[in-house]
This record gives sequence, structure tokens and C-alpha cells, in this order.
Amino acid sequence: MKKKTLVIALVLLLVTTVGLFAAGQAEKAEKKLKFGYAINFMSHEFYQNIVNGAKARAEELGIEFLVADSNNDINRQISACENFITQGVDVLMISPVDYAAMGPIVEKAHAAGIYVVTESNSIEGDDVYVGISNGDTAEKCATWYVENVARPNNITPVVLTVGLPALLDCRQREEGFLLGLEKSGITYKVAARIDGEGVKEKAMAKSENALTANPDVNVIFGINDDSTTGGVAAYVASGLPVDRLTAIGFGFEGLVGQNALLDANDPYSAAGAMFPPFIGTSLVDVGVKLVNGEAVPDYYETPTVAINNDNFATYYVKNGNAYDVNVDAVRKLLKDQPGYVREYPGFSK
Repeated sequence: MKKKTLVIALVLLLVTTVGLFAAGQAEKAEKKLKFGYAINFMSHEFYQNIVNGAKARAEELGIEFLVADSNNDINRQISACENFITQGVDVLMISPVDYAAMGPIVEKAHAAGIYVVTESNSIEGDDVYVGISNGDTAEKCATWYVENVARPNNITPVVLTVGLPALLDCRQREEGFLLGLEKSGITYKVAARIDGEGVKEKAMAKSENALTANPDVNVIFGINDDSTTGGVAAYVASGLPVDRLTAIGFGFEGLVGQNALLDANDPYSAAGAMFPPFIGTSLVDVGVKLVNGEAVPDYYETPTVAINNDNFATYYVKNGNAYDVNVDAVRKLLKDQPGYVREYPGFSK
């Protein structure tokens, strides 16, 4: 009798244990993920579109998605990240104001069991860097220019670059464009390299001075749409012949680049399209993969193209007065992930 009672007790204990384990697993499975994104410069259209893409993807997947704007203030960004860590986010996403200063934040996040995903610039110790290859994309722009403008028209490029040397990714873009010209074997001249600070008005003012000293400029490359359109505005204001100018942008963040490219009278002819909404989608997708224990490369490269009037309709669809990224078309450009890992991804890490 005692043996029978003992067997029954053991069976009941086993059933209870299994039930509790199953309940725990169900609770774990039902736990809503929480992602926190500390962005560097939310006032910029590019980052607004990244956030829009990330929010849409997070909502689609049922993820709580928090955003903090650092407004280019490193102390503010550090504080935002610390708040996210305290809130217990599952994934901390960072577009760093200063990548070199964020190492301790990565350590704190990892100590709390939080994954760290970066964008724009990698931070030492992060789990994954998501984003474009700045250098490679700028090279694509240079290649497009040489093959479609310079060589067919026997033009010797005289280049003005409108940069933002304070930021690593912007330096990579400027260097990548010049490297692309160099690799093409074409004879070219760099007339001036200026700091337009990424703002159209400042880019215009500094470009005017450079063009006064170098009126033979026939190519302007800017590290973002505002830099390029600021350089073009200076060119027009200087009274130089616009029909000889080719302007090339980078980012193609939104209306500024779209309007310039689609204006038949504007010398803005191409840009390195970064597809920011797709970057946002990819940030969330990578975060989910990390939480689920799936293999993800150290560098998850999102696609880019040298956008121009010939391929614009492939990657953008009209939506009212603006154009939205055709996510399906961009996804087709995505290299197989994981496994596509480069030690030095196009100057980006």
C-alpha cells in the first residue's frame, strides 16, 4: 500500500513539474519583446525614415519599440542608453553620436544580457553592425559617373567635394568617391574639398568661395542631399554654366534628393541610395534573430545602388506627392545573410 501511495505521489509530482515547466515556457514564448533605439540626429530626414521603417516592422512583429533622440549630444545619448538598459530592453540599437565614446555602454548592456546593434558607425564590442558600406556605395557613384557621363562625353572631371569630416561615415563617402575615380583610370582633378557641415545653407556659402577660386569645377559630390543641393545652389548663384555640371548626392534620404533628381533642369543626376526605411526594417529583423539565437554576421550589409533616372522607378513607388521605397525590390539586392562577412566592410567598421 505504501509503495502504491509513493508511486501515485511521484506521478503527481511529475505531472505538476511538467505543467509548471510548460506554463513557464508558454509565458516566455508570450513575452513581448522590447527594443530601444538611441538615435543620433532625429531632425535629419534620413534618420526619421530609418525610425519609420523600424517602427513599422516592430509593429508588424508585435515588438514594443522605444526611441530616444540624442540631438547630436553624446552625454544625452549615453543617458538614453542607460535608461534603456534600466528598462530592460532585449535589444539596444544605437546610431552613435561618437562611436569611440560608447564602448562602456556596450559593456553595460552586455552585462545586463542585452544585445547591441549599431547603425551608421560600429562600436567596439557590438553584436552586429547593420547598414550600408559607405565607401563601396560612393565608389558605385563614381563608377556610374565615369561610365555614363565623363567617358561618353570626353569630360575631364574637375571635382568639388562637399563633405563633413567630423563624422567617420561622411569621410568614408568622400574618400570612396575619389577612390572610385582613381580606380576607373580616368584623368581627373580635385579642385577643392570643403566642409559643408551637412547643412544646405552652410554648404552653399562655403561652395561659393570654392567656386570663386575654381570656376572650372564640373562635378560636385556631396556626402548627403543637402550638401549636394547646397553646392548646386552655389554654382547657380555664381553664374557658372549649369549645363556643364554633374551633381551627385549620397543618401537619397527623401524629398530633397527625389525632387532634385526628377527635375529635368537640375544637374543633380545620381546619388548613392541608402534606402533608410529598409535599414530600419533590417535593424529590427537582426534584433529578432539575435534574441532567437539565430546566426547573424558581425556586419549585416543593407543594399545600395547608384540611383538615377534610369532605375528610379524600380526602387521607388509614388505615394501622393512623394515616393516610397519599394522594399521588395530592395530586398532582392540583399546579399545572402548570414555568411556575408567582411573584416573591413567598405570603410564601415
